Amino acid sequence: MSNPIPTFFLEDDQQLTLTIEPVDAAGNPAQISGIPGWSASDNSILTLKPSSDGLSCTVASNGKIGSANVLVTLGSLTGNASFTIHSGAAVGFGFTASTPATIAPAAPPAETPASGS
Repeated sequence: MSNPIPTFFLEDDQQLTLTIEPVDAAGNPAQISGIPGWSASDNSILTLKPSSDGLSCTVASNGKIGSANVLVTLGSLTGNASFTIHSGAAVGFGFTASTPATIAPAAPPAETPASGS
């Protein structure tokens, strides 16, 4: 059975819990034997904390913007989820500055003609 890949969007300071739901070819709930394994395609973007039974996993952003996939496997069974991490709401301002430059000296004041000569 082929399922569409679910896509999740997290801010760079968020996490969620994924829970797998094993199904048979007709889409009905099914039993599995064993503990599924979880992995991330990019550990610099996501941290995974699977439950002891492997049926769920906390997926947390590492604070880096980007995309990564989560793969869960058990024997020949696989599941895949896509994650996109984006920045959260603004909470302040950062600053950037240009390279300092010397200020050009001011031009001397123009001479005014003397009156009454």
